[in-house]
Amino acid sequence: MPLMDFLGDIQCQSALFNTVYFTKVKHSHNFRLPMPFRKHITIELENPSAENLAAYTDVQWEKVEQIPDDCGYLRTDYHSGTFQASKPLVLCQINRPATIMAHWLQYESVKSVRGEQLCEGDHQFFLDGDDKPTLNYLGSEDAYGFSWGFQHGVQSDGRCAIIKLENLKPAGSRVAAIRCRVDDAIRFQKSCRLVLTYENDPGAAAALGTTPIPYRHCVYYYAKD
Repeated sequence: MPLMDFLGDIQCQSALFNTVYFTKVKHSHNFRLPMPFRKHITIELENPSAENLAAYTDVQWEKVEQIPDDCGYLRTDYHSGTFQASKPLVLCQINRPATIMAHWLQYESVKSVRGEQLCEGDHQFFLDGDDKPTLNYLGSEDAYGFSWGFQHGVQSDGRCAIIKLENLKPAGSRVAAIRCRVDDAIRFQKSCRLVLTYENDPGAAAALGTTPIPYRHCVYYYAKD
């Protein structure tokens, strides 16, 4: 995935923000999710552009006697594309025992003003094959800790952050938010399916219409091989 997206600076356009796992400050990005490994680790960056890029990085590591057998590797589930509000969107599907520690979402619509209508899509987590949502957030603004929408703009409480609220031209808005689950990790033994759906708010679905909604989404989780 793009490095800046991995660091929470989605498309290099997030506002400055501060959370426990991700921060974007004036001259740096900081990533603090542990990345355990048993034998070795290789970190590779690829520049797909024709531009000559320059930067530097600092990696902090700690040598330990052993890693617990039940400790998983840090992994990501990253997607980008478009969807329509009239159809449920599967944001994430993980088919293994795992623990979700963080996730972020960016979406936009020419039919949305300051994130309104967009924010009404429910976030439904189906864990371990449950037929009904195990966790059901009534609106993505609630899934990211900001009730009553994203209209008040960029802000953070250290766990959750609105990292982008932009007006589009000639109309519409783009919103991005991130949530760090340091206190409320989502654990499951078999599977997790995360669905974004407007089925419980037909008014918002009708307002957004059939116009494609571009989105990017990422889940950070720990799982064994």
